[in-house]
Amino acid sequence: MIRSAAFLLGIGIFLGSAGAAGAPLPASRASAAATDDAIAAISRVYARNAHLKAYTFDARVYVVMRRFPWFRFHLDGRGIYRRGGPYRIAFYDLPWWAKALHIDHFSMRSLDPRAWTSQYDVVSIRHSGDSTLLEMRDRAHSSLSGISAQIDPSGVRQLTWSYDNGGYVKLNVTPGTSAYILPAAMNADIVTPRMVATATASFENYRLVTATAPAPHP
Repeated sequence: MIRSAAFLLGIGIFLGSAGAAGAPLPASRASAAATDDAIAAISRVYARNAHLKAYTFDARVYVVMRRFPWFRFHLDGRGIYRRGGPYRIAFYDLPWWAKALHIDHFSMRSLDPRAWTSQYDVVSIRHSGDSTLLEMRDRAHSSLSGISAQIDPSGVRQLTWSYDNGGYVKLNVTPGTSAYILPAAMNADIVTPRMVATATASFENYRLVTATAPAPHP
C-alpha cells in the first residue's frame, strides 16, 4: 500500500514520468496548426517571465487517502528551476519507507507549459475569454489516454491526466502574487480503480534570479 501511495504522490503532484513509456506514436497524429497556436499562446502568457533566469523555493506536500488504508503523510522539500535546465523538488528528512522507495526527487517538468509541446502532441486548442484550453496526447505509448490543460494570464490553472483504466489526476493551481508567474499552491484529486486520494502542495520563500543576480544552488 505504501508503494502505491508513493506512486500516487508522484503522479498527483509532479507527473514527471506518468505512464509506462514506450515507442513514440506517429508524428502524423499531431496537429501542426494546433501546436503552433499552443506555442504562441504559451509564449504570450509566459512573456512575463522573460527576465527570470532561475529560482528556488520551499515546498510542503500533503497526501491523504480517501479509502482504506486511510493514512496520511507530508513531505518537505526544496525546489529549483533553471530555464532550459532542471525543474524539480528534492525532499529531505524523509521517512524510512520513502527512502527505501527512492522518492527523494520529483520532476515538475510536466507542469511547465513551455515543455508541453516537446512531451505531448497538441490535438486541439480553444480560446475562451482570456483562457486557453488545450487537449494533448502523450507522444509515447503509455497508460495515458489524454491530457487537458487550461492556462490564463496567471499561468497554468488546471491540468487533468486521464488514464486507460478510467482513473484520472485533476490538478488545480493557485497562482502567486509575484510580478512573475509562479505557483503558490496546488491541489490534486487522484482516482484509480483501487485508490482515491487528495494531495496538496504549497510553495513559498521564492528566491528569484535575474541577469544580475547569482544562480541558486540545488
